[in-house]
Amino acid sequence: MRIGEMLVRMGVLNREQVEEILDEQQSSNDAFGAIAERLFNISPDTIERAWIEQTQERATIFDAERGIDENLNAPGSSFVPLAFEQSAHTPQPGVKPGASAP
Repeated sequence: MRIGEMLVRMGVLNREQVEEILDEQQSSNDAFGAIAERLFNISPDTIERAWIEQTQERATIFDAERGIDENLNAPGSSFVPLAFEQSAHTPQPGVKPGASAP
């Protein structure tokens, strides 16, 4: 769900205001939240709360055929996991915690 739709669902903006912000965004290239703050005095905390809810919603998208969609990258992007010789999360026997490995 887009941030504008999230703010409408929260009762902070109406659809006409979202359209006005989107029109402004076309010409200014400013972030949606920054325009909402400027045009309609939406607090940064409210924008952040909507963004958090949006992120949580995206993180829990589920498709029964594919399973949980963990790809939160922008369209056209891809995720390439990095291979590490050793896990950074596994304690190494004989190494003092916080110390560099020999």
